Amino acid sequence: MTDTININTKSGMLGGLGLVLMIKTNWYDIFHSMILAAVGAGTSFFISLALGRFFKKRNR
Repeated sequence: MTDTININTKSGMLGGLGLVLMIKTNWYDIFHSMILAAVGAGTSFFISLALGRFFKKRNR
């Protein structure tokens, strides 16, 4: 007996998993999370930029 799985079995398992995830996924929540992540990343970037300039001017 071999320990490998047939390529057709792997494809079927991955295809079924993908199909179930696509059907059961709440796309609104994913979109909402993407928007919040973008806002958080932008805020973090601009705060870091502002603090960097503030301390650079302060140390002169």
